[in-house]
Amino acid sequence: MDCIPSSSIGTTSQHKKRGHNRSIKTEKMKPGEVRKVLLNVHGQGINDITSEFITWMGTLVRNGNNLPYNYHDWRKVPVHYKEALWNKMQDKYEVLVLGRKWAFAKMGLQWKAFKRELRRKFFDKSESIDEVIEKCPAMVPLDQWKSLIDIWMSAKNKKLRNDNKKNRQLQKMNHTCGRRSYAQRFYLKKTENLEGVEPTRLQMFVETHTRKDDTPVDPVSAQKMRDLYEDLNKVSEENKNNLSVHETIFTKNLGKDTHGRVRLRGVGGIGILLDGIFGGVVVTLIMERENRELKNQVSECFLDPEPIPRMHIKQSLRLFFDMHSHSENTCALYAAVEDSADMARLII
Repeated sequence: MDCIPSSSIGTTSQHKKRGHNRSIKTEKMKPGEVRKVLLNVHGQGINDITSEFITWMGTLVRNGNNLPYNYHDWRKVPVHYKEALWNKMQDKYEVLVLGRKWAFAKMGLQWKAFKRELRRKFFDKSESIDEVIEKCPAMVPLDQWKSLIDIWMSAKNKKLRNDNKKNRQLQKMNHTCGRRSYAQRFYLKKTENLEGVEPTRLQMFVETHTRKDDTPVDPVSAQKMRDLYEDLNKVSEENKNNLSVHETIFTKNLGKDTHGRVRLRGVGGIGILLDGIFGGVVVTLIMERENRELKNQVSECFLDPEPIPRMHIKQSLRLFFDMHSHSENTCALYAAVEDSADMARLII
């Protein structure tokens, strides 16, 4: 049976549309060249290389030989497929193990998005099953395509699609981030700040819901901005830039964070807590032994009777984190210094 060429996805018979990004920048990389994805303390990619990495990830995800599509839920996909794809991505891009949770979350979003696209392009409920099977796209193995058709025709999947459609209709606010993620936006604004201070979520909401001509992206966003500024103007001058004040106003007008989702912080971040409280990496330790070893190493760093300048402590802790961030138990570093609040603040 002939399969539909992959190039046909993203096009229609009426007029030609832009197809999938083929990650040309990655394809043009020299043999052996590896580009580094910079991560924030939550394990999310933040530099410009991140966009290239995500684009290349999409080309790998859109291949049924890399990731199977005959699963109803991303969480049900066997982890060895995800691990194999993670290792394959490391051939072109260096991503510390701290970013694996974020990368897996991005994979899942792309996996689900491509399944929706396949359904929209090739699944017509008015056609017979045989006719739909004949439309099997080239990048999806035939057995997976048949399983997908069964999933789409199930009552459970129909109900899920209807629920998602209703929830999507409730979404009234758009953003202007473009290809940059929220994590990248926070990092960009931080580097632009002369004091290296990261913006608050209130400030970032205004930034990401305003067009280039300084007008709000939609009426609902415009009203939210007015409400935010109205509450902020009631605050005394010395507290107008206070983080906790901004978070209180933001939560009041945008609502509390729910279901593990933190607004404006992106997907897959480690240790991002609800209601805007960001305390570094807070994860249950799996390896108690490594935790004790790291604590001992940190303690030894501070046994010198001579006073250590604050800047030297900061540099030492950052170097210490870089040395141990390849470990599976990356959060152990944070646990190692949790007994000293002052030291913890230096690396967060």
